[in-house]
Amino acid sequence: MPLSVGDRVLGALDVQSTEPRAFDETAVTVLQNMADQIAIALENARLFERAQATLRDSQTAQANLARNQAQLADALKIANLSYWEYDVASDTFHFDAQAFVMLHTTPQQLGGHTLTGREFVRRFVYSEDQRQARQLFRDASRTTDPLYTAQAEVRVRDMADQLHWIVIRLR
Repeated sequence: MPLSVGDRVLGALDVQSTEPRAFDETAVTVLQNMADQIAIALENARLFERAQATLRDSQTAQANLARNQAQLADALKIANLSYWEYDVASDTFHFDAQAFVMLHTTPQQLGGHTLTGREFVRRFVYSEDQRQARQLFRDASRTTDPLYTAQAEVRVRDMADQLHWIVIRLR
């Protein structure tokens, strides 16, 4: 009897007897039902193993990502750089701890780890560069191109009134 799931044949169930015509129609039906259940159990075991492998791969990827983020944070700190992320869809800047150091402020003073693009420009972008920065964010928010990229160099004024050049890259 075939052990099959859908169009896939997984194997066969071989039932034998030393007696001729040992299996009547009812026995054959019972054996076929048993073969179907065995096939389903084998397929479930295969799918479970695949799900476990996918989970292991995902956990490994998450661990690698966390390690890479920690290494990036260390490198940025050593280089006295910071990483800011701008989410175009929500018009939100996300700042890392080093960004607060560079801007001579704290999350408490800023009101959290995020600012809207407009608020970031108003608070930190040097007045002569604000128009360019606002245009960059406006263009990004209006594009429908999933591969859209843009970049601008602008000056920011920190809370100690010092100017710094930054590159804003939108992807």
